[in-house]
Amino acid sequence: LRVLDRPRSYAWVALIQLSVSIVLNVAFLAMFKMGVRGMLLSACLVTAGVSGYLAWVFKPASFDLALFWRFMRYSWPLNLSGLAALILNFGDRYVLRHYVSFTDLGIYALAYKLGMIVNVSFLTFNIAWKVKMYSIPQGDGGSKVYARVLTYVTLLLTLVALGLTVFATPLVRLLTGPGYQECAKYIPLVAGVYVIKAVGEYVRNTFCLAARTTEDAKIAWSGAVVCLVAY
Repeated sequence: LRVLDRPRSYAWVALIQLSVSIVLNVAFLAMFKMGVRGMLLSACLVTAGVSGYLAWVFKPASFDLALFWRFMRYSWPLNLSGLAALILNFGDRYVLRHYVSFTDLGIYALAYKLGMIVNVSFLTFNIAWKVKMYSIPQGDGGSKVYARVLTYVTLLLTLVALGLTVFATPLVRLLTGPGYQECAKYIPLVAGVYVIKAVGEYVRNTFCLAARTTEDAKIAWSGAVVCLVAY
């Protein structure tokens, strides 16, 4: 749907997927008392349903095994990059809980969630850009366009981070009680880090354009290892 430039259809499928997930989670947890198994079953059913619907809509005429393996060779290092990103985004919580109180950990986790608004803003942009970027460098002045988009992305994310910095204290007061006010001082740091991270990810997209996804995985895991050692 993204490749075919059908954002409304993409949004509707995502919204229906979310709605069905909520209904199934409530049913499995509240009515059938299935616990974690219920949430996993809900995720499997929803994913299978969406996959089946999209397969029915697009009705692929045939299965091209050679093309499938080309996609697999291209994409498997990106899965490793995703695992490294998981460590970068959430690994600190597992280390911190052994050295700080749960109160401090809760304050830090809240600050991290609010600071990650920068990352959410970038991911929203990336949903469209990940598809469009493959055609841009092939046109006239494609490299300049690619660089200019990076300028705009950096500017917008910096503005988001600046907004979070300026309004951190009133935002925390609005969302939480008195016990969490301390987290306001961490929000600018987390937001700044995610501006740098987003710029790095944008530049790393060039490895995807050059079909050098293994290099992307190496860089992602280098960053994850450095963070783990630093923790």
